[in-house]
Amino acid sequence: MRFQELKTDQLFLRYAPVEVGQYNMPLIRKQALGLPATIHLIAANETKARESKKRCAYGVHHFVSDDRLRSLYTHPNRVLRRYAQYAFVLTPDYSVYGDMPLWRQIESVAHSRWCGAYWQSKGLKVITTITWGLSNSFNFCFDGVESGSIVAISTVGTRLAKVSFMEGYREMMRRIHPSAILCIDQPYPEMFGNIITIAYPTWKGCA
Repeated sequence: MRFQELKTDQLFLRYAPVEVGQYNMPLIRKQALGLPATIHLIAANETKARESKKRCAYGVHHFVSDDRLRSLYTHPNRVLRRYAQYAFVLTPDYSVYGDMPLWRQIESVAHSRWCGAYWQSKGLKVITTITWGLSNSFNFCFDGVESGSIVAISTVGTRLAKVSFMEGYREMMRRIHPSAILCIDQPYPEMFGNIITIAYPTWKGCA
């Protein structure tokens, strides 16, 4: 590809139609989704090229190890046809740990948002996965999500860091005002909002 073509190629430059916040995060728009009373999720690595009618009602999740997520950002087109069979897709859950360098945390959030915005531009129904680290991540980890959106979070592995988790949860609610929160595993009693609990046995392929 010639340099002049690269200057306008979306997959090379990673431009998004709308960018928001201090770090120009790609914006994932709020979408109307008719969520069923019981939500079933399937891991991205367990999706099929030709899915059964029953499992087409599932949502695709990316709560898997980061090494399985790298290709989603580098080759986002490869999954479009496969994911289009399903009811919705959660954005990739790239790790955001408090002990990671801040630039890595920003990169993780940006990659996740870009994938979601890109898939959304191609017609997929997208729900943003929200993850945060310490309070110094709050300046970017909630950006790129339209107010009133449905979001997804996970309480898996947070039991020993409940205080910081709840601090981030409250900040998420203040900034995004989500219409619904898909919570993977049991929510804490202190959590508030329209929480839809997705019990561990009802989703597959977790890391």
